[in-house]
Amino acid sequence: VLCAGFEGSVLSGVAKGLFEWGAKKEKGNQDEGPGEGGEGGEGKETGGEEKDGAAAGCAEGAPLLTEQDESTKTPGLFLVGPAVRHGELSFCFVYKFRQRFGIVADAIARGLGRDTKEAVEECREMNMFLDDFECCKAACGESC
Repeated sequence: VLCAGFEGSVLSGVAKGLFEWGAKKEKGNQDEGPGEGGEGGEGKETGGEEKDGAAAGCAEGAPLLTEQDESTKTPGLFLVGPAVRHGELSFCFVYKFRQRFGIVADAIARGLGRDTKEAVEECREMNMFLDDFECCKAACGESC
């Protein structure tokens, strides 16, 4: 788990090569972004890519992640913190990204063969398990 998702910490840190990156759109030119591309991970990618391969919204220039905030390039590497982006949504404030901690913990625990059903329900009751982005769009919106 990489818990240093503050601006620049992932992009300029030692973990930079462990993530695929959303390409930044430039006028008339598509940039590959800071990463080198590579093979995607097993989870569903929610980085907000458009048809031409460039990233959309907040995912432009951000690490591409699965629905469980796992690197699409390096299985088992999760990102938590304000660098987490999903499509047009940015989880840049602590009250937003802390609701994603349960998602990462659930994915790791299930990967270890643990039953997480009860713990997930407890987190949901406390509004600390944000896996439905529909309820977040109106409240959070785009923060980029």
